[in-house]
Amino acid sequence: NLFSVSSRIKRYDKAVAKASQIGIPVSELDDLAGLRIVVGTLVEIPIVTRFLTRQEISKDLKIIKNHQIDRKSGYRATH
Repeated sequence: NLFSVSSRIKRYDKAVAKASQIGIPVSELDDLAGLRIVVGTLVEIPIVTRFLTRQEISKDLKIIKNHQIDRKSGYRATH
């Protein structure tokens, strides 16, 4: 069960500023876009991950981080 899907794209001026700050071309930035998918259970996380990383749809998608976050507050995430 997907509860929500949201995305963000870094504004061009922010991308240029960040690239300039770290001394690389904009084309080498690895965080130009992000996707947040909220699921109902922990069991669904690997299912969504497999879907997103299937070769036929992921030619331009690169998973940069993949680690679990589990806080005392109850917040859980995979980044």
